[in-house]
Amino acid sequence: MTLQDDLGRDYQSKKDNAELYDYMTTKSDKLRLDGAELKLTHNMMFSSPKIASVSSDVMLDTVRKTLKEKYPDNRFF
Repeated sequence: MTLQDDLGRDYQSKKDNAELYDYMTTKSDKLRLDGAELKLTHNMMFSSPKIASVSSDVMLDTVRKTLKEKYPDNRFF
């Protein structure tokens, strides 16, 4: 499976996990207060009706633009 970050870079999920983790976390993210676990992930699903025949490239581009507009200071993949 290939993952793509907000900058359009591709990651091969198992092979590039460490690199992706480093990109998604900042130094302040890695500091834990009182030993509490950080919530680093949230899940969202974007879906178009099958009848719309949206290509995966158009879908990914639309999702990337929407997330950057709605959540401009966040990283995602």
